[in-house]
Amino acid sequence: MMRTGPRRVQSLNGLWDIAPGTAESPRGEWCSKVPVPSLVDCASPPYDWQAFSYHWYHLEFRVNSPSLRETATLRIGQAMFGTAVWLNGSLLGEDIACYTSQEYDAAPYLRHDGPNHLTVRVGLKETLPPESAVGKDQERQTFIPGIWGDVTLTLAGNPRIAHVQVIPRNRESTAEVIVTLRNTARLPVSVKLVSRFREHASGRAVGRVQEIHSATPGAGDSVHSFNHTVDPLIPWSPDCPFLYEHSVEVIVEGDVADTLVTRFGMREFRIQDGGFFLNGRRIFLKGGNIA
Repeated sequence: MMRTGPRRVQSLNGLWDIAPGTAESPRGEWCSKVPVPSLVDCASPPYDWQAFSYHWYHLEFRVNSPSLRETATLRIGQAMFGTAVWLNGSLLGEDIACYTSQEYDAAPYLRHDGPNHLTVRVGLKETLPPESAVGKDQERQTFIPGIWGDVTLTLAGNPRIAHVQVIPRNRESTAEVIVTLRNTARLPVSVKLVSRFREHASGRAVGRVQEIHSATPGAGDSVHSFNHTVDPLIPWSPDCPFLYEHSVEVIVEGDVADTLVTRFGMREFRIQDGGFFLNGRRIFLKGGNIA
């Protein structure tokens, strides 16, 4: 039987195998090694990557977690251009995101008692479909493909925490927390969510602990909201980069299914009368991002 318990995040960064190829397969044997994250021009020994439309990555790894969990999520921070992912020979999915993260359900094919083989294919900018949001950067002369973000494997119970958003409201001395749960089971699951705030550096508790009892729908997401009073409130600024932490636990039938800690600063950005304001004080931005 699968066990619950706090999430385990395993980094899959490091040296991967790489080889050029077609959309269907790599060409021959793995010819080079490449660090992840990086781009294909960092392969050693190098090869003429511009002569091929697709590049194939491969990694053999073992699961570090001492016990089984109900969910296993593979996350690729960023990859260009157009991604397809296989685990132990089975296709996990594809994505055309180039600048945002990608997540794949690895639980059905993950081996806990032996080696796993992860294969990722990326293409060139020209292989992306027209609806891709790759953009047009006229200052770039070469668009180099590759896995340029962190790759992780997250093991957790079910439901798991899919996303946490913290919205500071400095003028009210509060912070709204929006937690999205993802239930991979077919039936609804009753959960208790426990939400806490603390100061990052000192660990001192801030405000009171809050709980929500709810149910997540089968094979779907549910969104839950907390509103915490932050007292005393120390605003974040470049001169005083004070940080807080929010932690949330998902408890199912008395056991912890998942946990997540989010670090943040209490800061508010506003544009008013053509000016940029941080925490109610006008500041001037330095630099630019217009290509």
